Amino acid sequence: MGASPQIGLPGQQAAVPSFLTDPRLRLWLFGGKGGVGKTTCAVATALTMAAREPNERFLLMSVDPAHSVLDSLAGSAPPPNLSVVEFTGERTLDVLRRRYGAAIERILTLGTFMDGEDAHRIVGVTVPAPEELAAVVHIAHWVETRKYRGIVVDLAPTGHALRLLDAPKLLVQWADALDKLLEKHREMRSAFGAAARPDLLDALIARGKAMGTLARSTFTAKAGCRFAAVANADALTMAETLRLVAELRRRRIPVTDIVINRMHGSECAVCLEQRQSEEAVLRANAEQLSAQSLWELPILAGEARGRPILDGLWEQVKPLAPAAPPEADATAPAAFVRTVVENPAPEPGRQRFIFLAGKGGVGKTTMACATALDLAADEPPRSVLLLSTDPAHSLADALGMAVGDAAGPVSDRLSAMQLSPADELAALRRDVRRGLKPLRSASSSFSIAFESEAWDKLLDLCPPGIDEIMAITRITATAEAGRFDTIVVDTAPTGHLLHLLRMPAVMQEWLQAALSILLKYDAATRAPDLADRLIRLSRDLKGLRAALDDPAEAAIYAVAIPTRMALAETIDLVQETRSLGIDVPLLLVNHCTPATECPRCGARRIGEQEVLAEIDGRFGRTHVARIPQMPGLRGAGPLLELGRALYGGPAAGAQAEPSGNGEGKCPQ
Repeated sequence: MGASPQIGLPGQQAAVPSFLTDPRLRLWLFGGKGGVGKTTCAVATALTMAAREPNERFLLMSVDPAHSVLDSLAGSAPPPNLSVVEFTGERTLDVLRRRYGAAIERILTLGTFMDGEDAHRIVGVTVPAPEELAAVVHIAHWVETRKYRGIVVDLAPTGHALRLLDAPKLLVQWADALDKLLEKHREMRSAFGAAARPDLLDALIARGKAMGTLARSTFTAKAGCRFAAVANADALTMAETLRLVAELRRRRIPVTDIVINRMHGSECAVCLEQRQSEEAVLRANAEQLSAQSLWELPILAGEARGRPILDGLWEQVKPLAPAAPPEADATAPAAFVRTVVENPAPEPGRQRFIFLAGKGGVGKTTMACATALDLAADEPPRSVLLLSTDPAHSLADALGMAVGDAAGPVSDRLSAMQLSPADELAALRRDVRRGLKPLRSASSSFSIAFESEAWDKLLDLCPPGIDEIMAITRITATAEAGRFDTIVVDTAPTGHLLHLLRMPAVMQEWLQAALSILLKYDAATRAPDLADRLIRLSRDLKGLRAALDDPAEAAIYAVAIPTRMALAETIDLVQETRSLGIDVPLLLVNHCTPATECPRCGARRIGEQEVLAEIDGRFGRTHVARIPQMPGLRGAGPLLELGRALYGGPAAGAQAEPSGNGEGKCPQ
């Protein structure tokens, strides 16, 4: 068998990544799967640039709802020429409403059938993608004014990072929607002989379009912007990273470097086993990786927190060029499971909804698959649906089989599906446009024509997250139909999950406003299909809200790793979900370092034990299970073995029987 493609830099190798040396760069974007070390790399880069050019001003900003930048600095003060900003959704939303709400209400009253009260209700729940839009507007403003020499952005995990990169288009689309709504006012002014001169509302719309266009050109400027992809060398992360790079290239976002973080050495048998698994993953993806420059950062003895570590982080980077694999080894090693789980959990409850939640990269997808497989194999029998609501889906990667947007079989009792929120929103748009046809055909009058256009454009002003909440309500309807006893949900990372859990109330308010306006202006009788569609969505939302409020119906299983940064985010997750009335009966602490004589592993384990002790003290009402490191875990068979170990069920042995590369269905 021939050698696999060599992994490394095309052409002559440089000493450090180009994003650290290119003097033309003004914008650095750090992204990738959750938990791979994006924040660490972003903070280290901002510190490096600020130290290199002490007379220039730099900005480090986080747009991840679950911010970690300040946690990464661990109380260390940034240099005086480096500003740090963490965007928060609620604060940004309040600012946008105060700044632009009155103007948008004015446009709605001028361009639609609404009065001031109706417009105020709609605007009260209507600012799309506040974090993404605010970040884009601020970046464009700072680039335009040259307030900073450079801006380093710590992005949210993959799916929501791509949303931010699409936000310039959304901003232009939003401005176009408002522009369309204002056409009625302009035509009325013209009909009554008023001069067709721009006013303040026109200026607001023009400014929105200009900022969106500037942000788009900034993101795609090869000389000024660089996206640095950060990854770990495991199969799930690598698959998501390659999809991310492909999406970036499709959007013409410059990406030339991939940083493979936390690479192991060969200090002990555990480290060597991890390194062999990492190199196997890199070999398996060598051809796709060959278009980028690859860089290796080592796994540290402790957490990458605080200035002393972060200031010197890039001194440890080196080109990644592992040796070609042996002829007999062209694939990753067979997956296996160490079934020694400390303090295994009780068998999962009989709730209809079990959400696996936590910081990105802690193993939510793995634990969701293991939980669903265990439930489906348990007695008494129950029918289980394994569902992903994370925009960057990983179920197919974890199970080693195709998973689509309709429930497909994994075993006799288990089905899986990956929802596409964008497709759900597109379906709503189609339904609305079909529902508007009676309005368009009922009359050729000036007001009716604009009425139908107004309803069409109001979809562009719908609440942030409507696409995701619509996707989850479809599953609520499926659950109520009785097809599945339990739905196990692999969620987006913490910040976006909390936003999703709050969305039913916000979305319900928006629907009530829309329905009341339909009834008030007698549009419901002229567009009954549209009214019925909104009523069904409202009913499904009520069902979801009722389930989330009932501990017998819904529970969250938190997933974490034994680090300070993950602990801080887990505390926030548990506090927030409990404040929403959702029970958190189980915490799965993943990737625990086993006891060895290796100095590096030993130092890391000491830090982990301190975190684990704090976890035991903080989460008294929650059962805490500890899961060891498990390299190469993939496929339904090994994941079922993990589920048996997690929940104290009968294990098939200390190691799952290998099945090629770990793929295949679980036992029938």
